[in-house]
Amino acid sequence: MTNNSDIDLLIFKYLSGEASVTELQDLKASMESDATLKKRFVEIRDIWNVSHPQDFDSSLAFDKFKQQIAEDGHKKLFEISSWVKWVGVAASLVVMLYIGKLITTINEPDLKYYSYQTGKGERQMIYLLDSTQVWLAAETKLTFNSDYNKGNREISLNGEAFFDVSHNKQMPFVVKTGQHNVRVLGTRFNLLARSSYPVIETILEEGKVQVDINDVNSQCLLKPGQKSVYDKEKQVLKVQEEVDMSVYTAVTKGQLVFKNESLLTLKKRLETWYGLSIEVSDEVSDLRFTGVIENESVEDVLDIMVMSNGIRYKSEQNVIVITAN
Repeated sequence: MTNNSDIDLLIFKYLSGEASVTELQDLKASMESDATLKKRFVEIRDIWNVSHPQDFDSSLAFDKFKQQIAEDGHKKLFEISSWVKWVGVAASLVVMLYIGKLITTINEPDLKYYSYQTGKGERQMIYLLDSTQVWLAAETKLTFNSDYNKGNREISLNGEAFFDVSHNKQMPFVVKTGQHNVRVLGTRFNLLARSSYPVIETILEEGKVQVDINDVNSQCLLKPGQKSVYDKEKQVLKVQEEVDMSVYTAVTKGQLVFKNESLLTLKKRLETWYGLSIEVSDEVSDLRFTGVIENESVEDVLDIMVMSNGIRYKSEQNVIVITAN
């Protein structure tokens, strides 16, 4: 990127969900080395978030977008009435904005919430504004507000995600999952916190994280290789030692890794990974499996399981049923 036009184009592609992984990495690296570029990105993003319509001609929109940035780029959000008028959106309206998988709800100029959400069988890698990198598993929702990276670095999570958190000693990174909070400065960790699951798991690869349970005033400090498990019903927090991190970091490589895992437990992960329903009979629920899934279809995976463990499967009304052979 050698000029403002190239930079604006890359930012526009990011906001519209059209940037490639390589372009996202280039933009991240450029912002980390150039404070002026990072400020420009924030200005463009704020104008986009407040006023961009859902349906648009991307070529025409970009021309108007560049023109508006040149005219109003240094103004505050509440000063861009002409831009809001151009897109026909009043700041007082409730706006649902879709940028790739980013959904933005705006109630009024000073109260904005943003969410990334994946559906069944979907996975997504995103960058937050502080350059924190997040890999979202399927059926996961990550939410933050417009004060993120300004007055706080707090997000909410329902689902599963792996975080590579950028270091900021003055502003800790906090993940909230109901009464369970994870607080870090800069680190790599995995968090499994689905509202339908009985436990919340935090697995630390590097750095340090503090897990706080507000309801019972309990906390623990994790070291690399440790996992905390919070039982929501019993309200008990425990720490496990020597966790196999390859199972949890696999998401960053687009893989699903399981080692000596029972079929009953594995079925939940396969359902989320492929976005389907699986039923397992009691006589095979305790069978153990080890493997790595990347681009294989669910049929390929099940065929291998059939050959190695003497089970069989069939599809019944969009549900896969696994039984003894």
